[in-house]
Amino acid sequence: MGKTWILDVLDDLRAFADLNGMPALVTELDRTSDVARRELASKIGTAQTVLMGHGAKHTKPDWATGSGGHTG
Repeated sequence: MGKTWILDVLDDLRAFADLNGMPALVTELDRTSDVARRELASKIGTAQTVLMGHGAKHTKPDWATGSGGHTG
């Protein structure tokens, strides 16, 4: 996982915003994710980081399936 965990967090936030009808936030999180990928790639020195999380298949987080303990 290393330094790339932040990409998963941003992807989860984007999915939440999308599922909850927050298009402006979706757009901003897309931009933020792109910046994070570029910066991580420059620090780690690999193009693979840029692709991580971008189009990858993830399981839905608990809040998306209703099985988690998150409320509100």
